[in-house]
Amino acid sequence: AIASGIAVDDTIHFMHQFRAHYLEHGDTEAAIEHAFAHAGKPMALTMIVLLCGFGVFLAAKMYSLQRFGLLGSMDIRRGTMRVRERPFSIKDGEITFSSALS
Repeated sequence: AIASGIAVDDTIHFMHQFRAHYLEHGDTEAAIEHAFAHAGKPMALTMIVLLCGFGVFLAAKMYSLQRFGLLGSMDIRRGTMRVRERPFSIKDGEITFSSALS
């Protein structure tokens, strides 16, 4: 749940940048480029820091903590990479999101 929450937070920042640029210029592709240029680096840094944080658990002697670290890292990576897969569609200026679980 924690990792998914962080992924949602990154998505919100990306979509804010996208929407602001799209409303100003009306160009979808340029808005996507703008969003990655302005939100991409913070999203990548967040992912790296969290992967390192969850990775510490992989060195634990307890099996359950190792699995927690592994699953947390996988969830962070999947959630952040999901934004790059365009979990949304744009038609006539309206943004529609696909299911986060698909």
